[in-house]
Amino acid sequence: MDLTLPDPAPDRRDFGRAVAALAAGVALTPAAVADEPKSKPKDEPKSPTLAELTEQMIRLRFGAHLSEEQIKRLAQRVQSQRAAADALKKIPLKNSDEPAFIFSVDN
Repeated sequence: MDLTLPDPAPDRRDFGRAVAALAAGVALTPAAVADEPKSKPKDEPKSPTLAELTEQMIRLRFGAHLSEEQIKRLAQRVQSQRAAADALKKIPLKNSDEPAFIFSVDN
């Protein structure tokens, strides 16, 4: 199995898709994620959404310890955190931008 990255290296969106697919139990190479067709044939079954995959993953991993309501709430919470992370990713930052706090050591 060849684990080298193709040239050019995948961008962060391709990496995110690969991580989501891996979390769902599907192993994809970065090249397979990048070469994904933009339009799907009409006869192909609908693929599950990220929210459905997240809920499935939670159910498989923690289902024995959580009630149905807790699984639903946890899946909603993960989705809201993902939406917040996506909003933060849209903010353009330069390498020279400093954090919003100043670090100082207490004496």
